[in-house]
Amino acid sequence: MIGRAIIQTYNIDAYAINLAAKQDYSAFFKREMQYRHECMYPPYSFLVKIMFMGTNKDRVLAFAESIRRHILNESQGMWLEILGPVEPYIPKRFNKYRYRIMLKYKDKVAMQELLQNLRELTRNEPIDVHFDTSPYNEI
Repeated sequence: MIGRAIIQTYNIDAYAINLAAKQDYSAFFKREMQYRHECMYPPYSFLVKIMFMGTNKDRVLAFAESIRRHILNESQGMWLEILGPVEPYIPKRFNKYRYRIMLKYKDKVAMQELLQNLRELTRNEPIDVHFDTSPYNEI
């Protein structure tokens, strides 16, 4: 069944828009996999999102930065890319300021050990910390 769709976009030259309009799914898949490989996104790596929340914006950011430094120190010899800390799309929610760190990595076992260490390290802190090991809506 042939239908009709109206798509609003800021970038009419985006490959996803053009290939969708042509219904060229195999070309879209090929281009998307190439992009993901270049950027080391899944399935070529794994992602973890660490969200920090608290009532004092400066303290939340300072704590997130200290965790970033800790991750750098503990991940020697491991392929890891750290993005952030940055404010998420919604920087304040339920009266709490938020910052996030995204981790891209390849070694699941080493990351599980690092995350366990981070959970212990952040357990009794006044800043709320949440770990999302499947943040695929962030890509």
